[in-house]
Order: sequence, then structure tokens, then C-alpha cells
Amino acid sequence: MAGNRVDISKYRTCLPQKSNAVQPVFFFRCFDCVTEHDCRRKQDGSNNEPACCDAPNERSERAQQPCGNRNDGRPETRVAQSAGHRSPQCNALSALAHGVGRGRINWLGRRSHNLKPMVDAVKVEWSDLTAVVTLDRPAKRNAVDLQTLIELRQIQKDAEQRRIRALVLTGAPPAFCAGADLAGVREEDFHSQLNEVLRGFTKLSCVTLASIDGPALGAGAQLAAVCDLRVATPDSIVGVPAAKLGLVVNHWTIERFTREMSWPVARAMLLAAKTYTAKELFAIGAVHRIGQLGDAVEWANEISQLAPLTIAGHKMALESSAGEPELDALVAQARDRAVSSDDAREGREAFLEKRPPRFTGN
Repeated sequence: MAGNRVDISKYRTCLPQKSNAVQPVFFFRCFDCVTEHDCRRKQDGSNNEPACCDAPNERSERAQQPCGNRNDGRPETRVAQSAGHRSPQCNALSALAHGVGRGRINWLGRRSHNLKPMVDAVKVEWSDLTAVVTLDRPAKRNAVDLQTLIELRQIQKDAEQRRIRALVLTGAPPAFCAGADLAGVREEDFHSQLNEVLRGFTKLSCVTLASIDGPALGAGAQLAAVCDLRVATPDSIVGVPAAKLGLVVNHWTIERFTREMSWPVARAMLLAAKTYTAKELFAIGAVHRIGQLGDAVEWANEISQLAPLTIAGHKMALESSAGEPELDALVAQARDRAVSSDDAREGREAFLEKRPPRFTGN
């Protein structure tokens, strides 16, 4: 890397491959399991995958070691090394121990130094004025989990501290981001952190560019929508399949989609679960350029040479021009009803069982 520009040569010679995957990623796990050790013991005492955690995902090739026992007889909680099972406790401790390769946190909050470092869910390449941030969970098609959100929030803070002028957000092949991974975490906790990350991107003083290659669905579409500019490969798709899962998108995101994607497109995405190709979105201005990651990085380098205070002022004015959407009581009631409905449960079960959902309106 030379000077204050990101070297784009590797992005041009090692472009992400196209993906035919179009299904959203939406993982669930049993909330009753305290640890992987306990979960296995609850089933039959064997080392087989527990039935209560039989969700549609592929375990990492790196096998998890069984939890060790503490002196007081309680199993030591280890951060999950694969993208598979995580209990709520594991996720909480994972958050506390994020980024600490020197050890993890055990049940009593003490560091354990005999554990392997957690693999980062996000990779970032910094230069003097720009950054390339890559969602790096290819086995999950870069579905965002709690760890990903925590890392993105920290990167946002680092970008402000480093006074970055342009930031490119992308995903490792085969997707930009195919949804949300709620494995072992309560939905309200996940969505609270997701909301912080989404709003955090809009508050950055630098210009943010989404480089989309492959599916950008659900949470992926939300991340694309909060970026200032979007560059996408022609066959990339963007959509919000919430209606297929019995879920309701929050009011702030709906407001964002109507602004960034247009009212007609937002209506079709939210009411008909329609997905759009990048070519279709480019035709209406929702995607600003058709291109690869290298094109997005090159554009970021160009933007980094512009007047940063002018850009920061313009961005603040653009964001504040829409104001904060007011959440009507009836809207909140409708959302809460949908989230706790039988249809929401049916949507999750149908996804896990890979069958069409049977919604009843209850």
C-alpha cells in the first residue's frame, strides 16, 4: 500500500465470484442450553450434535473442543470456535472478550489463556484516508451475528478516530450479506445492536460506499441502504424477505428504504417480498454505479481527495433533512403483534424445515 490510497490492484485481479444463492440466512438456536457441554449432556451424553440445536448450517471444519470442567464442578464456558452453536451466555461472554487474542472470559469473569483466539467476523484494511471493511463469514454467506455487529460498531469508532474520509463496506464471496444470524441470542438484544450499527453508519462523517456482489437480503439490504453510495455487480440482488418469515422491519428502516430505494421499490420489497437486481436499482438511481469491488475502492480513493469538512457538512444536512420518523402507536402495536404471532413462529419453523410456510393470520 502506498501513500494514502488503497491499492486496488488485488481487488481487480481477485474479484469475488458471482453467486446464485438467493435465499436469506436466518438461523435459530435453542435458548435453553447453557453451554455446548450442557447441551450435549442433556441429549444422551454422547458427543453428537444436540437435537435441540439442529439448525440448517454447516459446522466449521475446525471441530469444537468439549468444555472443560472447573474445580467447582461447573463446566467452563468457551467461546464457540465454529459458526455453529452459541448459547446466550456464550454470546455475552464473546462480546466481553471480543478482540482479545490473549484469552477469553470464563464463568467468573476470569481470563482463560489456554483457548484459541476467536476468528474475526469482519476484516478491515486501513490506509491514511480510506478503509475497506469486509464481512468475512462466507460459510454463512456473511449473515451478521452479534459478534459481527460488535466488530462493526468498533470499526465505526475507529474510522472517526482515524479521520477516515471514505469507507467501503463489502462481503467475502459468495455474498454481500444474506441476512441475520440469530443463533443463540435473543432477538431484542440482536436488533438493538443492529439498530446501533445501522444508525452508526449514517452518523459517520466520512462517505460510506456499499460494494455489493451477490445477495444483499434482510440485514444485508439494511446495511446497503444506510451507506451513502452503492456500487454493485449487475446480477446482485437486494430485498427484504420479512413477509416470508412473518417478521416486521422496524420503522426507522422502512423510512430509510423509502428514501434510498424509492417508495414504489420499498413497497414491493416490504409488501410483496420482491427482490431487485442491481441493474433494476441502477435504472432508478438506488444503485449509483455498476461495477466490482475494485471500482468501489477506486471511487473511494477519489472521494478521499475532496474537501472533508464540506462532505461532512453535506452529509449531516442530508441525514437531518428527513428528520426522525415518529413511531405511531398503531404502527408499534401492529409490529409487536406480528413479532409475537403464530405466523412468526411458523415462518421460522418453515425456514428451518425448508418448506413453504402456512400462514394463518394469527
